[in-house]
Amino acid sequence: MDSSKKESLGKRRKRRTQSQRANVVFPVGRIGRLIRAKRYSPYCSKEAPVFVASVMSYLCAEVLEIAGHVAVRSSFHRITPRCIELGVRNDPDLARFFQNQTFRAAGTAPLGSGKMML
Repeated sequence: MDSSKKESLGKRRKRRTQSQRANVVFPVGRIGRLIRAKRYSPYCSKEAPVFVASVMSYLCAEVLEIAGHVAVRSSFHRITPRCIELGVRNDPDLARFFQNQTFRAAGTAPLGSGKMML
């Protein structure tokens, strides 16, 4: 056997998960498996779980950013469920998205003119 073939056999590429390849935090493989298991559609492309994982990552970043601003404004050192509730309810897009959801241990959103009441 020639030396170049021996060298190529000895070197293997390091395994990378689908999440690492797509550069997202959420588990792409698990999301794909769950989409296929639930049978939302007869077919599921390879890009569908990557798209869902990136949307989930974006939503989490958006919610945490808004909750962080509320926590700083309220002079908290941590993001609490109350901060998430106030931030989500005062953002029009997220308020519509989380319209029928309740946040555990967050109290109720204040009634007002739409501005944050703290």
